[in-house]
Formats: sequence, C-alpha cells, structure tokens
Amino acid sequence: MTSLLGFIAGDIFYYRHHIYPNIYVERVLVGGMTPERARALLERYSTDDLLLRPYALTYGKKNIYFNPSQIGATGDIDRAVLNAYQISKRQNYFWLLLARVQRRPVIVRVQLILTYPGYLDRFLAAVAGRVDRAPHSAGFVKDKTTREYVSQKEVPGLEVNIAATKGTLLSKINEGEREVPMTITELEPKLKSEALTGIPHPDLLGYYTTYYGTPESRRVRIDAD
Repeated sequence: MTSLLGFIAGDIFYYRHHIYPNIYVERVLVGGMTPERARALLERYSTDDLLLRPYALTYGKKNIYFNPSQIGATGDIDRAVLNAYQISKRQNYFWLLLARVQRRPVIVRVQLILTYPGYLDRFLAAVAGRVDRAPHSAGFVKDKTTREYVSQKEVPGLEVNIAATKGTLLSKINEGEREVPMTITELEPKLKSEALTGIPHPDLLGYYTTYYGTPESRRVRIDAD
C-alpha cells in the first residue's frame, strides 16, 4: 500500500510539470512532455503540415479546401501548448489513469492568427473567380437526335459576397471551426422558362443562312430572338 501511494504521489508530482499522456496538438503527440519541449517540437512544423485536416469554404454540397498559408495565417502554438498543459489542471488523477488504460487520444486544435491580411483578400478574390457565374436565360435549343427545338430552362447566376464571406471566415477561425459557409447571392436570369410557354413555332427561333450571288462572302445569316 505504501509503495502504491508513493507511486501515485510521484505520478501526480511528475504531471504537475508535464502534459498528460495521449494528448495531441493536431497530429503531433505531446503527451508526457514539458510545455517547453512540446513547444520546441511543434515549432518544427509549418502550420499547414501540423493540421489534421484543412479548412474548407462551403456552399451547397461543394467544398473549397485551403490551408492557413493560403490566407496568410499561422498557428498560435503558445496557446495550443497552454491548452494541452491545462487539461491536467482541469482533470483529476483518475482521469489520468483512465487515459493510460484506454489510450484514447485527446486532440487539441490549433487556432490561427492572421499575419498577412492581403493574402486573405487575394485568396477570396480567386475563389470568387471560380464560383461566380453569369445567369443564363431560358430559350430553345435543337435536339441533336430529333432535330427538333426543345425548351432549355434558365440557369441562375452566382456571385460571392466577398466582404460577408471574409467576416464569417475570420469569426470561424477565431472559434476554431474548420468549415466556413460562404455568402453567395443568386442572380436571376432575365428570361424564365414560364415566359416561353405557348410559343407555337419554336423552330422559328433559330438561324438560317441564305445566299445571293455566288461568292461565299455574300452569305447572310439571319437570327431570330
């Protein structure tokens, strides 16, 4: 009994100055280390390499993944180490024993510090260039198989609200969130398919080429809208 109590006392004293076992900062194991040693280890990694998974801008069912370096951000290593170390201060010794037996990892997330704001602005502008699209009105197109004209539905446009998306992103990374919903405005097309209902001769809304004289330069193309 005396030896057991001595072991427990020594264990408690040891972890007054060390991080509890099975604790990770993102993908790196820091359990059993002093805060100073854990900090030195984590500083060997870039923030991009340290993260378990990247961040993502989301809209609909689509994700645009990005790493901290793309938005000019770095990880707050000091805060992550402090959070890992303070786990031992918030738990009792039985939690330590259970953590050893179960070997269940405890993950501490790294929060970001925006170091170069210009990177974020350029990144969001590039994202908007990928997502933005002009609206397309409804119309008639010729079916390649039947050679008949069929109606084609309108397609709404998309426009990223860069200012609102930037505000959401900054808020989410401060909260440690990895998924950031984008703010996107849907642009209405000028002509919707309902407006084409009842047109008796959609085949007239095509184009024709006629000739006068013989040279090809005298071809005239006639379009009807």
